[in-house]
Amino acid sequence: MDDFQNRAQSFSQERGFVMRIYQFHFFADQGRRPVLDFADCRHDGEAARWAFAQLNQHDSCQGVEVYEDDRLVLRLERPMQAQMPEPASATHH
Repeated sequence: MDDFQNRAQSFSQERGFVMRIYQFHFFADQGRRPVLDFADCRHDGEAARWAFAQLNQHDSCQGVEVYEDDRLVLRLERPMQAQMPEPASATHH
């Protein structure tokens, strides 16, 4: 653990709560650069809600992987856009 993480953990423990630093690796279609973000969350569920909310705000991203240190917490991917068949003509002859 580096000095920043030690200080953050001490600060959190002094106030009676533990915040964990989660990494959010947003990815797009092939050929696009991934986006990295960080957030302090109390637990995996809060990190999952944060990831889902951020993914909904970034249409260019296909999905997100959430890590706490080296542990993969969650992977979210948008569903593939299904091709809808064209509607049949409403007129009958």
